[in-house]
Amino acid sequence: METTAIKSVIEACNEYKNKSNENNLLQLQAQLDVLISMTSGGKSLKLFKAQKLLPTTFLTCVVELLYDLNSPMELISKTLSVLFNLVSDSEICKTLQSEFDITASLVSVLKHYYRGGLSDKVVLQCVQTLQIVTYQYKIDFPNSFIVDIVEFLVTNIQEEESKMTLPCLSLIANLCRNSIAIQTHLKVMNKLMVIAKTLLNYIGHPNLTIVALTLSILATPVFYKFIGEKLFSKGNNKETFRLVFNVLIHGDLATKRYVVDMFVDVLKDENIQQELITYDKFGKCLGETLMLLNCTDSQITEKVLELVLVFCGLPYLRNHVCKILMFNQIVQNQGCTLKNAPEQPFFKLVQWACQPISTNSQVSLKAVDVLREMNEEMIDSGSTVEVSLRFDVTLPIATELLTCQAVADSPTLNLHCLKMKKVVDFLRTLCTDEFARKHVAQSLDLQVISGILEFQLHHNKVTKGQRPKQSDWSDTGVDLVFHTLDLMYHLRNGIQAINQLIAKVLQNALFMPFLAYTLTSATRERIHICLELLSISISLTDFPITLLGENITAINSLKPTELDGLRYRPCDKPLSPPPTHSIYHGSGDQQGRQPCQSQVDSLIEKMKTSMDLKDTRASDMMAIYEHKVVSLQTQKRDLQDLLEAKELALTQADRLLTRYKSRNAQSEAEAHDIRLLLQQSENRIENYLDEKKQSMQEKKQLEEKYSEKQTRLQEMEARLQSVGNELNTERDEHSNLRDVHEILKKHADGLQGQLENAKLCIKELEDDYSSLEKEKDDQEMAIDQLCQEISKSTKSNKDFKQQVTALESKIKTLKKVIAEKEADVVNLTTELQKHDEIQNMIHKLTGAKK
Repeated sequence: METTAIKSVIEACNEYKNKSNENNLLQLQAQLDVLISMTSGGKSLKLFKAQKLLPTTFLTCVVELLYDLNSPMELISKTLSVLFNLVSDSEICKTLQSEFDITASLVSVLKHYYRGGLSDKVVLQCVQTLQIVTYQYKIDFPNSFIVDIVEFLVTNIQEEESKMTLPCLSLIANLCRNSIAIQTHLKVMNKLMVIAKTLLNYIGHPNLTIVALTLSILATPVFYKFIGEKLFSKGNNKETFRLVFNVLIHGDLATKRYVVDMFVDVLKDENIQQELITYDKFGKCLGETLMLLNCTDSQITEKVLELVLVFCGLPYLRNHVCKILMFNQIVQNQGCTLKNAPEQPFFKLVQWACQPISTNSQVSLKAVDVLREMNEEMIDSGSTVEVSLRFDVTLPIATELLTCQAVADSPTLNLHCLKMKKVVDFLRTLCTDEFARKHVAQSLDLQVISGILEFQLHHNKVTKGQRPKQSDWSDTGVDLVFHTLDLMYHLRNGIQAINQLIAKVLQNALFMPFLAYTLTSATRERIHICLELLSISISLTDFPITLLGENITAINSLKPTELDGLRYRPCDKPLSPPPTHSIYHGSGDQQGRQPCQSQVDSLIEKMKTSMDLKDTRASDMMAIYEHKVVSLQTQKRDLQDLLEAKELALTQADRLLTRYKSRNAQSEAEAHDIRLLLQQSENRIENYLDEKKQSMQEKKQLEEKYSEKQTRLQEMEARLQSVGNELNTERDEHSNLRDVHEILKKHADGLQGQLENAKLCIKELEDDYSSLEKEKDDQEMAIDQLCQEISKSTKSNKDFKQQVTALESKIKTLKKVIAEKEADVVNLTTELQKHDEIQNMIHKLTGAKK
């Protein structure tokens, strides 16, 4: 049914191109509606992947509809809806980027509808599709459409918040992260301050996706140097990490993507690494992040694993990840397996590693990498003595993954070889521990290993004398062969007959191209493993060393011819720029090739009409043109590789130049600031020396005043002691007169009131005495503090004067208190005299009565 729908769309599109009437338009729109329903809702898009003629023709028709800007707006809108559903698949999205240049097409539609004010819906659809297309895709800059889209995005994010805000922020984050040249262009536009202010307003936005996008943009180099360093400073790091982990844990897929990208960019700074290591809630946040592995969405799991691998790149953080995954009672319970496993991140990680390449390629690859990192950390840290590596869970899965047979013409062969290589690397990591090596030797089957090597020796392009590219499965297969042989070499003491298999492979003539290819490569790990195996091979009697030399000579002879093909020749005709209306970017001069093109067209017509090409001239022409097309394609690929390398070198040089200029300006500014600080410090030192002399003189004066006050206080203490003695004698006499008071109740009432008043005065005097002692202690403490402060030359004169005035005010108050107390003492003496007179009168009266 899906194939029929695709064919119907192609037929309707061709009919509409031949005759653009209303009936054909309605029929095409109806077929597009069917495709929209077929591709929406996360449905399978296998039939739309451009591996055969039908899906390629369909994608060509869809993209050609976008190039015709005179098409009705409804047709453009439905076409954009179909594209939006298709680009959700990463493979289709890469095909549209590389083969159809979909970015330029979408920008042209965006410019047409935005500048004309025709439809906000189409503009929004274009931006949303560009948001997905440009994610993790590097766009060459400078070019005209990127300048236009950057101006459009900068203008829109400065306006009021709308539906356009989120996709515009996403598009800016994609463009800035993948291209330093675009970041430099933003800097040249002199709008960094305006954009930064707008982004800072979105930090506290309730939409977590907008917050994640804002942080991702601020983490790019141009914004990080401008304002991002303040956001990720030591004072703000705790709040920033709390915000980032909150967005990562509770956000949706788009939010998690940009938060992980931000972490990858920010953790390149060593200061941020140290702050994250010392973050007190990092363990809790990391545990909640790892629990996201329990979700069923493979894209979310892929981003979580990418973040975990970034953490594993830092030694201390890798230890944290290892503890949360492995140092767990449930994980260490030998009764827990994958069948009855609880919702633990370790078991989920193993389950994701088991996923097939055809459905979840990147997730399974990254899961194997995380398992290798965990085992490497436990072995290196010596934790295997305390904690089990759970061989009963991981080794059966690893051996089962190695048994998966590869198909020579499979489109996923490169991913299959890459996963096999990662599984072999996982086993190599286990072999670094002696106890683990025994378990690996027991679980590994030599027939499986032999099958892997035999497939590569018979199907790899290296055996045919070709030099594969880095993205080709044959290049990955070379690593798989050498890593497998290295694994076998580590297990040579644990498995019988493995030495014979190693010798058999090393003596095989088909293995010589692998050795020659690896010895002439630029990868350090390849050469080290190759030299180890070569040292073993030379000791073998039947080792074909002559054949190895011939293969190395053949590879070295190919290098000058490849370089000559890449060199520019002045006599060659320049390549014309690609036409803007074409889907595929062709090259070459169209003039001067019309006669040849007519002959090729005639041959194509013969092929279409099923005519046999029996004449030798036509067959020779076909062979010539096939050879010429192949050579032009290889030359084009080589030129593109060289151009990309040159562009990368230019961008790196520009980045180093700007970095050097900025550092030079910063150093000059810092030197100027240091000069100013030196002058200010010299002036301050002179002022401090003058203040020190004045403070020493004031210190002597204060010491003299302190000695005088101390003598006065001693006199007051003596007076108070005498008063206390007198009060004690009075108390004794008062106790003796109690009997007399029983007889003289009438006279004793008045005297009793006077005695109570005297007691109150005595208590007040005692309280005053205690307060004076406290004040004396306070004065001594203050004087000690003053002495310490005087010894420090860094104190200012104003603070010292304030303390002196405070002491003088306290002394004045003390004088007033002493004067008041002296007056009270005089009053008390007068009252005591009166009391003595009253007692004498009482004695007289009692004597007269007797």
